[in-house]
Amino acid sequence: YYRALLRLRHHPGMALAALQKLLMVSAHPSLIQQTQDDPIDTCPKLRKTLEILDMIYEKQEKAIIFAGYLQLQDLLGEIIENRFNLRLPSAINGKASSGVRLKAIDDFEATPGFNVLIISPKAGGVGLNITAANHVICYTRPWNPAVENQAIDRAYRIGQERTVTVHYPVASSMDPEVPSVEDKLDKLLNLKKELLADFIRPT
Repeated sequence: YYRALLRLRHHPGMALAALQKLLMVSAHPSLIQQTQDDPIDTCPKLRKTLEILDMIYEKQEKAIIFAGYLQLQDLLGEIIENRFNLRLPSAINGKASSGVRLKAIDDFEATPGFNVLIISPKAGGVGLNITAANHVICYTRPWNPAVENQAIDRAYRIGQERTVTVHYPVASSMDPEVPSVEDKLDKLLNLKKELLADFIRPT
């Protein structure tokens, strides 16, 4: 399926749709096609993310996961709840009202020890202060690095007293000669950040 999508690069009108499909497959194959396979076994990126969460759980710290796609948010929430035997706050996304957002953050911060809050990158960009978390996992990444930086800054607000660690799980290609779509996106975002830094850096 992945190779079939790559062939669409010869059809410019379908390129954006194909790119979106590739990013969805990288996030989790079930976003494209439902199967009876184990959702963890079928997604290396999810397995790596759970390994990161295992480490955070051992430290009894808190994490924010930035993830697009409502279906993905639901999937991540269900798997994390089952793995760690907890009840997550409601995901913060475009469907959540301001009251729901505030309650989700309050519940997240009030839970002692380990907890996880799942947020859409766009919904998390403005007006949230989540200093209870000192880990940020960028599971899916927006094309605009400014959006991602604004989202990450939710954990860096005034009142944060611990070092914040940002994790970037990437679905990489097995062949270094043929980078995956997420490899290319990671490289592009880093380049944009470097260009922005060079542009505003004083001479």
